Order: sequence, then structure tokens, then C-alpha cells
Amino acid sequence: MLLYQKTPPELVKRSNIINHPVLPDNPYQGNIYRQLVENLLADKGVRQIIEMLHKQFDQPVLLILPSGQVICFAGYKHSPRVIFPVSTNGREMYNTSEMERRPVKARVRIDDICYDCVATPIFRNKGNAAYLLLVLNLKYYGFQLFDLLQAVARVLAVKLERENLIFSVEQKYKIEYIINLLLNPEQTEENVQLVSRIWNRNLSQPHLVFLASTKPERIKVLPDILKSNLEQYLSNNYLYFIYGGQHIILVGMIDSDYKATLNAMKAIGKNIFISIKEEGKLIIACQSVLRSDYNLSKGYMEAKYAINIGLNANKNVFVEFDNLGLHTLIYSMYQESNMIHTLENYFLNKLGILISHDRAFKTDLYNTLIYFLENSCNYLLTAEKMFIHPNTLRYRLKKTEKILNIDLSKLECLVELVIAFKMDKIKKHFLDILREVPKCPI
Repeated sequence: MLLYQKTPPELVKRSNIINHPVLPDNPYQGNIYRQLVENLLADKGVRQIIEMLHKQFDQPVLLILPSGQVICFAGYKHSPRVIFPVSTNGREMYNTSEMERRPVKARVRIDDICYDCVATPIFRNKGNAAYLLLVLNLKYYGFQLFDLLQAVARVLAVKLERENLIFSVEQKYKIEYIINLLLNPEQTEENVQLVSRIWNRNLSQPHLVFLASTKPERIKVLPDILKSNLEQYLSNNYLYFIYGGQHIILVGMIDSDYKATLNAMKAIGKNIFISIKEEGKLIIACQSVLRSDYNLSKGYMEAKYAINIGLNANKNVFVEFDNLGLHTLIYSMYQESNMIHTLENYFLNKLGILISHDRAFKTDLYNTLIYFLENSCNYLLTAEKMFIHPNTLRYRLKKTEKILNIDLSKLECLVELVIAFKMDKIKKHFLDILREVPKCPI
């Protein structure tokens, strides 16, 4: 079936295609050639030309490599998947003769739907560099359209030559660019647009940040299993890469619903838990979905903290930042600049003297106290995990009580210590984040 029609209104909400209410009567009016010349002379790039074509014809426009990889697009909410060509009108599209440099009609599979398109080869010094695809509307089909697209292709060839160096550098450092964005709470529009262009995904639209990690750290099958499940549940509504041994997934909102997006990732987690049960343990962590402002950096840091908590578990677990209890509360307090000094003073008041004692006398009382609290104040379990005798543990804790002037048998004392330890953990988390910043030519 040839899909010339607009996307039905009831499908627009769930479709990748961006629909406009009114088609232009004649896209050749308004002097589109003059706009091309202005684009060529002005400091405007490939993306502006693609968007100009989309606005002129109100049809999706794609710039793709011969392999089908999308370089640039307009008319879609996010980068579509392309299989190119499914078929042509009996002509070989890879012939580089002058005759075959003209646009041809081709059938292309875009997001699992076949469309009739006009495919225009874009040639540069080394031959065929890319194809310009315009989803076909019979209303505009004819020699006038072909001539226009051929003129556009020549302008794009010049632009691609100019942008090739920039593009190659951006692709080389594409992970560094997005990590810089995730680690910088100052989400400037310029940086978001830059990373959106590099990754061919509109990151100014809300995304949830998820992290996945395994115990042991390297399970060879995880990337393949993760990608297949992401494709099955999310189609191409996600961005996935590996950095620092962790799997980072940015998921676009499903029907603008945080809960639906979260449930889809939980379903993916359950599938993967079953698939790797004999290989090791998987931890998936999610950022806060209760925070009102959209900030990828805050989301990444929340997911990063949540996964560090989850790594302490000895089983498959899906960790939601919003369900971390006291951790969530203290973490949120650390986000307020006027609270940081107060929190630091609280920690030093409770445990500063114990840390100083360990440094002066080369003891390990601070870590012993952490193990004791993390193991629910169970003497035998703590001693077993620390590989020391229970009497040695009791001696260390008695010495700790004397130094801090506390009583570990009192609940109030234990709560105060737990809060102080969590503050220290969150502080170390933010320091680790600062060390992550990669170098790239921003």
C-alpha cells in the first residue's frame, strides 16, 4: 500500500511523525530557490535546509547515508529507523553516471512502514555521499519537483563538504559530548541542541535517565539482550550507550506519561533478570519521576546514586530514586546550596573525631561502625563479613562509644549515626561525579 495520505488524527499522538494541519497549495511559490541561495551564502547548515524542505512540502524529509543511517531529519519527533532502498522503479540507485544523478522514485521502509519517496543522490568529490529522501505526495510529483530536489542536492553537497570536519569530530567524541551534558547541571539550550544534533535525537523533549550495571561487572551477553528488549518495548524511542562500565539509557516519554515509561523499563528489567539468571545479577536504577523540572544532569546523578545503592544488593533489583527513603531526603537537602554547610557541620560533629582518631592511630573504627550499622547491628554477621572475631568487634565498638561519648544500645543514637553516614556517602557520590567529566572539544 502506498502511503501518500497524512497520518490519521487518532494515530498522530502515538506516531513518530509530526503532522501539520494544512498543506501548502503550491510549495514552489514563495521563491524556494531564493531561500536555497540564501542558505548557501549564509552561515546556515544542513539541518536548516532539511527543515526548510519539510516546511515547504509538509512531508517528512531525511538525509541518510547509503547504508540507511540517518544523518539529519525533519518531520519526525525522533530519529526514525530506515531500510533503504526496499525497491526502486527498476533503476539502479548506486550507479554514478550523470544520468542516474537525478532523483528517482524509491520505496523505503521507515519505522516498519513502507513509503514511496523521492530519493535524490548527493555527490561529493569521492562519489555518492548520501541520499535526500522526501516522502512522496502525488500532488507535487513531477519534473518541477525533481528539478528542485536536484538543486537542493547540489547545495547540500557543498554544505556537507563544509561540515564534514565538524561532523567527524562530533561523531568521534559523541559519548564525551553527551556525558558532559549529563554531568553539567547548567543545561543551556545551546548544549542540548548540540548533543541532540550529534545523537539525532531531540533531547529538549522530556527523557527519563536509567542506568544498568551487573555483578560481576562484565556479562558479555548483556548489551545484546538489553538492546533487543529496548527495541521490543520502546521501538526507537530511546538512546543507549555504555560509559565507565555502566549502561546508560535515555528513554523518551511514552504518551507524555512518566508511569508508562517507568513500567516499560520495569518490564524490560524482568525479562533481562530471567535471561541472565545464571550469569550474574543485574541492577537497573531510575531517576526521580517526582521532581517537577526537566534536567538530564539531575536525572543522571539521581540514577547514578540509586544504582550505587542497588549494587549493595545480592539479587536482581530495580531501584527507583524516589523509593530510597532517608537517602532521597538527604540527597534532596544536598541540592540546596544553603543547606550544604549545615549538613557538613552535622557530619563533622557526629563522626569527625572518630575519623581523626583513625588517621592519628591508624585504626579502622570508622569502617567498623559502618559495617555494624549496615548489618543491622548484628555482632556475629558483622564479624563474619569483616573476617574478625566477635570479641574483636565488641572491643572496637566499645572503644568507639568511648571516643564519641555515645551509647550504641539506644535507638536515637543509632538513627543519628545512620543519618551522618548517609550524608558522607552522598558527599562522596558528588565528588565521584566531578571526577567523571571527560575531555572533548566543546
